[in-house]
Amino acid sequence: MAEHLSSNRLRWDLSPSDLKARAEKLKETTRAVYDAVGGVSKENVTYNNIIQALADNDCEYGVMRNMLDFPQHVSPNKELREASTDADKVLSEFDVEMSMRQDVFDNLVAFQGKTDVSSLEPEAKRYLEKKIKLGRRNGLHLPKDVQDKVKALKKRASDISIDYNKNVNDENTILEFTEAELGGLPDDFIKRLEKTADGKCKVTLKYPDYFPLMRKAHNPDTRRRMETAFNSRCKTENTAILEELVKIRAQLAKLLGYSTHAEYILEMRMAKTPETVSSFLSGLAEKLRPLQREELEGFLKYKEEDCKKYGYEFDNKINLWDMRYFMNMSEEKRYSVDHDKLKEYFPLEKVIKGSLDIYQLEAG
Repeated sequence: MAEHLSSNRLRWDLSPSDLKARAEKLKETTRAVYDAVGGVSKENVTYNNIIQALADNDCEYGVMRNMLDFPQHVSPNKELREASTDADKVLSEFDVEMSMRQDVFDNLVAFQGKTDVSSLEPEAKRYLEKKIKLGRRNGLHLPKDVQDKVKALKKRASDISIDYNKNVNDENTILEFTEAELGGLPDDFIKRLEKTADGKCKVTLKYPDYFPLMRKAHNPDTRRRMETAFNSRCKTENTAILEELVKIRAQLAKLLGYSTHAEYILEMRMAKTPETVSSFLSGLAEKLRPLQREELEGFLKYKEEDCKKYGYEFDNKINLWDMRYFMNMSEEKRYSVDHDKLKEYFPLEKVIKGSLDIYQLEAG
């Protein structure tokens, strides 16, 4: 496996055409593995031709798929982002198709039936059980007409989820503020902003602009405008997507024998049931409420002082757009944590190099 991976080193210099070609190649090689696994007769299933074959492919596939998916989230090149999104759609549809392979599922069940599972290594035992569990959660134990409905719904959900992310990634709203309206933000933040013809600062809704502004801008209206715009990103197109996703998830849950989407999702997680989550959250909220009241009272005192200092009207409440600002102020005043000072110890170039060194794949 290590040797196989080393011959397919991760690449971040791919062109749009490279992404398309590699996506098709990845489908081709993966389909060949699934065809081979699915083509084994039930009498001849073994650890090597079923479990080992699928596990090796999953490892290789996951690494290569991430390489093709990543550019849509980070590339400044729109053509490359779109090519990555297209590759993601192609592979997401392929993922659904492979997850619904009845022949592969049947051979996994056959292997489980003829093997002393307790004799397997713990990792292999878990892998086998999870693969079969996922097959059942895809409806592979149900009649063919139900499977077809599940498959169609999963493909549609995958497609529109990718569209949702693409809309957010391509969002390019610009807010314009005077330097006075950005009072409280450090000079290096102001200097790096593009300026309009009349000298106003152009601020995007991307994280490098959003978080500093919400933490440091003195002007409540500046924070309100940013918070409102940030939480309204792509609201027209993405609201329609979310509404459709809710319906699809409810349909899938019903088809697969679950009362709700939450019940379906939580089955594979530590909590297991919606009731456990609800009980945990309500109990946690009750225990944290005294601390919440104490912190909000502290924030209100900070806000009253801040409004007097900068000449703003004090409304005697902590609004959504006030939270990050006064949380940051609390860190500075109560715990002597100054994020601007911390930045001085982490120059961008060194942080980038260090991060890449940590995550870099070594040759096998």
